[in-house]
Amino acid sequence: MCVCVSCAMAISTSTPDEAWTSSQRMSFAMVFHRITLLQEEARKAAVFRAFKLWFTNANKLRQQMLDYDQLNRLVLVMKSSIRCCRTTLEKEEIRRYFMEYMQCCVPSSVLSFSDMDKLCDEVDWVHTTGRSLLFLQGDFGNVYYMIAKGRVGLYLEPSKDREMAISRDFGSMRLQPFEGTDADLAGRLGNNILVLEVSECE
Repeated sequence: MCVCVSCAMAISTSTPDEAWTSSQRMSFAMVFHRITLLQEEARKAAVFRAFKLWFTNANKLRQQMLDYDQLNRLVLVMKSSIRCCRTTLEKEEIRRYFMEYMQCCVPSSVLSFSDMDKLCDEVDWVHTTGRSLLFLQGDFGNVYYMIAKGRVGLYLEPSKDREMAISRDFGSMRLQPFEGTDADLAGRLGNNILVLEVSECE
């Protein structure tokens, strides 16, 4: 007896696109289009954030460069000009710096034009290195200091006898670097009642 078994195997040769119905193809196209839009929006948002960050940092750097250039011009004018004999242009350079960066010390609402002109003609640039003594308690108050940048400590000695001793010990050290720590200064100049950090006058 002979038994013959035939197996039929159907292999679909149709592509996925042909296998999908028209509604499935439409749904896929809509989803693909939506994903493409979302990717484009994300790309644009990333580019915008990067541009905004660059723009902010570029403006900050540009302002820092302008500030530095303005300060250098001020120092150059003060070092190269003669007090009470400054030209109108030199005084204008100083006045511009005061108005832009030191309104806290030189309020334009208080000073008249002639007062400002006189101030710009008589002001000096004083540069200190490290810990330097600007003035001592009991000094004759004929100088007004405007701190443009740096760290300033104010010391108070309640004893008059001790005040005179400090003047004798430190009298020759005005505007000279002091080799020592803050604790040394506090111990020798009196009570440290104020520490002012000035990065820039606002």
